[in-house]
Amino acid sequence: MQFKIAAVAFFASLVAAQDLSLLPNCATDFACICASSAYNNAVTTCVLGACQTADILAALNWATNTCKAAGVPI
Repeated sequence: MQFKIAAVAFFASLVAAQDLSLLPNCATDFACICASSAYNNAVTTCVLGACQTADILAALNWATNTCKAAGVPI
C-alpha cells in the first residue's frame, strides 16, 4: 500500500502540471518512474499533506492505470 501512495504522489504532481506534452520525452519513462520507490517516497509526503482524500484516490486510480500500461503494476 505504501508504494501505491508513493506512486500517487508522483502522478499527482504530474496531473498538477496539467499538460504532459510539455515534458521532455526523457521525463515520461513511466516504467522507470513507477519502479522508483525512492523518488515516489520523497513526493508522497507533500501530496498527502496537500490533497484531500478524493483527490488522493483519483490520483491513485490514474497512477495505477498509467503504471499498469507501462508494464509496472503497482
